Amino acid sequence: MGVVAVVLAVVVGLGLYSANVFQERTKFVPAKIFEAAFDEPVSRAENMVGVKDDSYQYDVYLKFKYPHKPIHKFQSEFKTAWNLEARNWFNEKFPNDEGLKKLEHLDFCSRQKNDPTLVTNEWILYNKLTDDVYYRIFGTSR
Repeated sequence: MGVVAVVLAVVVGLGLYSANVFQERTKFVPAKIFEAAFDEPVSRAENMVGVKDDSYQYDVYLKFKYPHKPIHKFQSEFKTAWNLEARNWFNEKFPNDEGLKKLEHLDFCSRQKNDPTLVTNEWILYNKLTDDVYYRIFGTSR
């Protein structure tokens, strides 16, 4: 009887430990997304808000203030583009946000990475006047 109780206690303990480790590894931390994307100190980002949506594809977006347009780790792979699509998408997420109101102040660049099993897109929308940064990384499996 004592051996069964010890084995049962060990199994329950391992189960709780595994669940805790899994939860900790999958916990969404906006600062980690920033650090993975940008070659800049996260400590300079202010008022960071982040959302992760795994409903049908991988989709993460951040909004924060930064004293300049942050440099992405793969900056050379980004291309400048018209900002309207990104501005409209972020406007749905942050309605009436001051940083999204004037298109002429918005710099937009994007990159797309095509791997055999995954397509990843990244957007950086930066407001030169308000220093608001809107960042999105999203992808789909092939």
